[in-house]
Amino acid sequence: MEKNSKIGLTAGAFMACSGGVSAATISQVRSISGTPTLSTSFSFAGADTLLPAGAHLDDVELQVIESLGSFYVFLNTSGSSGSYSLQITDVATLGMPSPIGTFTVTDVGSTSSETVPSGSTGILGSVGSNTVSSVVFTSGLSAFLHGFNASVTDSTTVTFDASRAYDLFVADRSADVAATLFYSYTVPEPTTMTLIGIGLTGFAARRRAKKRKDSPVR
Repeated sequence: MEKNSKIGLTAGAFMACSGGVSAATISQVRSISGTPTLSTSFSFAGADTLLPAGAHLDDVELQVIESLGSFYVFLNTSGSSGSYSLQITDVATLGMPSPIGTFTVTDVGSTSSETVPSGSTGILGSVGSNTVSSVVFTSGLSAFLHGFNASVTDSTTVTFDASRAYDLFVADRSADVAATLFYSYTVPEPTTMTLIGIGLTGFAARRRAKKRKDSPVR
């Protein structure tokens, strides 16, 4: 009977442990906007300062979102009607510390075209489609335990094709880069830890009692 009660108490504590955890996610976002070329670094806090005490880091998701836009206003100065088109391309690079590595996101905007009569003003715009790059890390999580800096570069290229001469009045282009880290973690519930402690304590006490009982009397 003693053996059965000992196993029941210990197993009960560990069964509580299996379902007695709470899962949550903490995120931090870093972003930059500018034109036409950006170069900076994002400073991220580590899991050691973000997660609650006793939490276990399960995985980290890195998401990079890029958006862009361009706006051109021009005058057809040729003596005849002509076609004009505009497209913007943007490349963002995020350099994370080892062993995470470098991520590159390329965003190609929509193509805008227009036929403009001679002496008339044309307006063209190109907007990016917000290309998203995302990856989930389940190993190498030590890189996220402490604060770190990630290098960021972003460059835009505008292609303006004109079949006729023109005077350019407005040439505006912009880009936005946002990097988000999602820290997924689990935390044992306080009652779980208590039950584990009770189970282990009871188990140890019974082992000591059994040793004393089985020891020969001198």
